[in-house]
Amino acid sequence: MNVLRPLLLAAAMLPVSHAAAHHSAAMFDQSALLILKGVLRSFSYVNPHSWISIDGSPAGTAEVTRWDIEATSPSTLASIGLTAEAVRAGERVTVGIRPLRDGRHGGSMVFVIGPDGKSYGAKPEALGLHVEDLKP
Repeated sequence: MNVLRPLLLAAAMLPVSHAAAHHSAAMFDQSALLILKGVLRSFSYVNPHSWISIDGSPAGTAEVTRWDIEATSPSTLASIGLTAEAVRAGERVTVGIRPLRDGRHGGSMVFVIGPDGKSYGAKPEALGLHVEDLKP
């Protein structure tokens, strides 16, 4: 029984370590906030993570490129008012992200501002930003 106990404990820890690795945010630069303005290509409202894809550029630049942004689950997005119908392909949006550390055009969603100026996610004011300046 003494040999079996450590094996059972190790087996019980496997799902926990896998779940923690899946939800790691290490690939995103949590110290940086990048503001993107552009046209929404797609909004994939799917589990376990929704995805926002825009053709846009960071504030202060003119180069338009595709950005793929990871968001949270549809149920969590719905709880902040961001439903599958809140923003649509072809509309102008502003997205605040924590960018990928490796420099690729992607990141983790912090907030989205739709074409009507409505903000979803973190409050831009709480981040020292003005919503009026961020409208698409």
